[in-house]
Amino acid sequence: MFHSVPPSGLTALVRGFALLAFGASLATPAFAETVYRWKDAQGITHYSSSPPPEGSARQLDLKPPPPPRDPALDRQSLQQRVETANRQSAEQKDRESKAAAREQEAAARVQRCGLARQQLGVLKAGVPVYGRGSDGKRAYLDEAERRAALESAEAEFREACSGVDDTTMRAATREANRDMRSAILCADARERVAQLTRSGTRASSEDIRRAQAAMEKQCGR
Repeated sequence: MFHSVPPSGLTALVRGFALLAFGASLATPAFAETVYRWKDAQGITHYSSSPPPEGSARQLDLKPPPPPRDPALDRQSLQQRVETANRQSAEQKDRESKAAAREQEAAARVQRCGLARQQLGVLKAGVPVYGRGSDGKRAYLDEAERRAALESAEAEFREACSGVDDTTMRAATREANRDMRSAILCADARERVAQLTRSGTRASSEDIRRAQAAMEKQCGR
């Protein structure tokens, strides 16, 4: 069924349609024309693609919205960044681990060189040389044992100190000498305690206490 529209209603309808049509033009993504906002003498705000005759309009900078992003591409990009970060972190840890291993190996080599040089020096000095027997007592080397030990020490020195500079070698030897003196003092202190506490001895409790205190000082607890 059709209904007639009174003239006043028709005017309102036309105005409403014009506003809707203009609003739709603003919502389109093309943004091909510049839009102006201005007010007329009655204070009513208008929007148009051309400035009003008075020239008091404000130009609106309407930029087209960015194109929608593909969620799949975003997820792929994020995954790639995560994989890259994980790979770089693993590579960095691997480099640090290898560098630490090289440093430890170099330090162990220098320590071995210092001990080899110290042992060789002792054997070449011509002084009596002894080791510790299974019972903890001193066992001195005879001439044959000394020659064999000297040959072994020379071979160890050549292998351990190959590539080690003289300054580092001397410092390592001094460290080895200090360690050796500490080890000898510790062994002597242990032997002293063993002698005092051996069955059949007449050592006083005070002598034993002092010997044990000296052993703890030399050997640590």
